[in-house]
Amino acid sequence: MENTQHTCKHCTKEVAQTAKRCPHCQGDLRNWFARHKIMTGILAVTILIIGLSSLGSARDSAEGVANNNSEQATQEEAIVISAVELSREYDNNKVAADAKYEDKIVEIAGVIDDIGKDILDEPYVTLEGITTTFFGIQCMFPRNDEAQLAELSRGQSITLRGRVSGELIGNVIVRGCSIVN
Repeated sequence: MENTQHTCKHCTKEVAQTAKRCPHCQGDLRNWFARHKIMTGILAVTILIIGLSSLGSARDSAEGVANNNSEQATQEEAIVISAVELSREYDNNKVAADAKYEDKIVEIAGVIDDIGKDILDEPYVTLEGITTTFFGIQCMFPRNDEAQLAELSRGQSITLRGRVSGELIGNVIVRGCSIVN
């Protein structure tokens, strides 16, 4: 017959394997995750966000090395498109839009909706997208461009150049951006 007993970590007396509390000392026998469900949830969400962000940063680093080793991105012909049109194409069909734009250089004209930094302190400019959904264009910049971004303001018209990396949580992500005008 199986041993269905184990030792209480608080009072060292034998208790049933399935007990949540020790019947002798009333000590909580559940593991940390079971005792702290809210903290476990917050921890899981934080790990997920950091994981998704680090995937983007790793891709940024790889693109940065490739761009530093050659001037292909500056010589490559860009697809010229408005922020509203690019967001509309992603809203209509993400698969078709990825096939058309992903890993391609684009020059995007639009109106600045937000200027900030992501969870990994990477600077970005978000351009207004279509108004029927929350789709916008999030243009990620190198950290050494922060002084340039500090001079921008919401509502300003701007043209940016970068490489499309696809759609993530409602925004089309464009990496390695620079200001055209």
